[in-house]
Amino acid sequence: MSRIHEIIPEIMREMGAITKGHRAHQYKYRSVEDVLNRLNPLLIAHGVSLSTSTHAHQITHVQREHRTKGIQFLFRAAVAVRVEFHAADGSCLGVEAFGEGIDFDSDKAANKAMSAAFKYAIFLGLCIPTEEGVVADSDRDTPTEGPQDLPAGHPLQQAAQQPASRSVPFDATTPEHQLGEIKQLCQRLKISREVLDAKLAQRFGAGANVTALSPQQADELLGQLRGKALELEGKQAFG
Repeated sequence: MSRIHEIIPEIMREMGAITKGHRAHQYKYRSVEDVLNRLNPLLIAHGVSLSTSTHAHQITHVQREHRTKGIQFLFRAAVAVRVEFHAADGSCLGVEAFGEGIDFDSDKAANKAMSAAFKYAIFLGLCIPTEEGVVADSDRDTPTEGPQDLPAGHPLQQAAQQPASRSVPFDATTPEHQLGEIKQLCQRLKISREVLDAKLAQRFGAGANVTALSPQQADELLGQLRGKALELEGKQAFG
């Protein structure tokens, strides 16, 4: 067995889990800095060097008219990054991943794409777990509890106790500034009030509706809508 294939399992064992300690809107994530800070001392200790190369890269840009910011340029970069681990005996092990980045009126799209590709090459190539010890899988759990089984004061239990959804305008108990943005995003995404309330009832429990959200629930909804709006914007920009 070559030396690199003996060292990599040791690095994997010593690295352990990297927690998702950062938050962006509605989801948690692990940053490329988390990878570098954990991996660097282990490479030094085991005498392993690392090299990277890129290929299949593509950078495009389009011009658009923003309703408040005027003319903007949307830059999109896509790149495949290959990461290679080299041992002192000359043996090598390579892993590869694809990354994508979008930026407005700046020069960071390629940086974002390369960082994403490098990060996932390391995460997947070394099978680095999260704080739970495994990468979460959407099919892992089948919830069986209803709102009545939750502790008193739990957001889902409170949502289940709300009155049934009514066809009312966007002007009730959800914080006003959040409600206004929700309305704008729904209009932009062509999501009707009925469809939105149905989705909220599925997410937060029977009786939940857009005018009866807590600030935390409204913030979660906004994060999802903003993501969909950005995705739509990208599709429109690139056809």
